[in-house]
Amino acid sequence: MNSITIICPDRVIYARSASGRTLLSIIQQEVGNIDPDTAVRIESGTASQITEKEKETLDSSRLAAGYRLASETYPLGNLTFYLDE
Repeated sequence: MNSITIICPDRVIYARSASGRTLLSIIQQEVGNIDPDTAVRIESGTASQITEKEKETLDSSRLAAGYRLASETYPLGNLTFYLDE
């Protein structure tokens, strides 16, 4: 199980997640429904490799700043990320 920390504008959520789940599915369980193309900013931890969809959707400056698509990103260990609701 991975420890996941979701930093929202108004609160911090601590969750545990089994491997094989995208950040989108974790957010939907802990926060509620969001747009599948929502970008989150990784603060720390290890995530899956950037996908082609992310390269097509997010510009290079956002990718360099740690932004990822929640629907395309899998935590590979403990992970902390920002969610701007």
